[in-house]
Amino acid sequence: MMEHENEPIWTDNTERYVKDILQLSRDSAEGHYKAYKRCKISRNVWATPTLIIPLAMSSCQALLKDKDHAFVMAVLCQGLYFISACCAGILHYYDFGAKANSHDNSQYHYECLSNDIELELSKRPVARRNCELMMVIFKMNYDRINQFSINI
Repeated sequence: MMEHENEPIWTDNTERYVKDILQLSRDSAEGHYKAYKRCKISRNVWATPTLIIPLAMSSCQALLKDKDHAFVMAVLCQGLYFISACCAGILHYYDFGAKANSHDNSQYHYECLSNDIELELSKRPVARRNCELMMVIFKMNYDRINQFSINI
């Protein structure tokens, strides 16, 4: 691809500016990956009691139905069911699964932008597309992704 006389050339400053956008994009992708992992762990932590407690308590109630401490067991089971319901309420309120998906989606978009920038920077300066146009495209894409991504 030949360089045109009126087309702006890639200088050290423009390349540095694009590399700054690249670094911001990489940092955002890494932050969203960490947030994604936190949301997945939180979801598992709060979801486990909602599954384990009812299963364990129904089995215990069936086994200890005819024993002398049936009333104590019934009260204990009701308390544990309440804890299970509280965990389910927290899980529903914070919606960790949807947040994890949003972070995963944002990470994907930031990584795609990073790949596009790296592809353009891997070319020789004379083979690259118009530098002003590319700077605007990269900055607009970064701003668009940043605007619609979930907060870290």
